[in-house]
Amino acid sequence: MQSLTTTAHYQQLLGLPSTWMVENVDLSMTAMQVVIRLVYTGK
Repeated sequence: MQSLTTTAHYQQLLGLPSTWMVENVDLSMTAMQVVIRLVYTGK
């Protein structure tokens, strides 16, 4: 089984095209939220 980084996991989970990249994932258990920061890399 291949191990993925958190950002790679969310990139795959969201099914993003290659023009978008997950830059950061912030999980807050106290706020019960996941904040995913995306970056547009296409033109």
